[in-house]
Amino acid sequence: MDPVAAFTVAKEIVCRHLDANVWKEEFLTSAKSSLIYEFIEGQKTPLALSSSSLCSYYRGVPESYTRDIIAKILTIQIQDLQPIYEKYLKPLFTEDFICSLVVPQDKVVPLIESFQKVQNKKFEAITGLANSFMEKWGEEDPVS
Repeated sequence: MDPVAAFTVAKEIVCRHLDANVWKEEFLTSAKSSLIYEFIEGQKTPLALSSSSLCSYYRGVPESYTRDIIAKILTIQIQDLQPIYEKYLKPLFTEDFICSLVVPQDKVVPLIESFQKVQNKKFEAITGLANSFMEKWGEEDPVS
């Protein structure tokens, strides 16, 4: 699997949607069906169902959560997609953003070089949490 090629294809698809009215009903129907299938598949066996129920209890999620979310998924219409695209997807590919790549140490340099060509921005290799700006987050007291 080539993450740079996957990113490039995803970027091309998203950028094609910069023009409104390119959404297709059959793709939306397929996406909704796939998403609903994932919810149902996660509760297929008694063990999975009881696990899901226990997790819902600890999260404070109502028993009807799966039914409610499936009902909401079914109400999504084509016209609902453009505002979501504009707010969440478009900025990932058209605006400056912070990007993190988590890869095995031996693939860091080749991936950084490849992504720099595709994204035309500079990446910084961080060899571990202790060597990064994220180190301070582990030291903060979340209670105070």
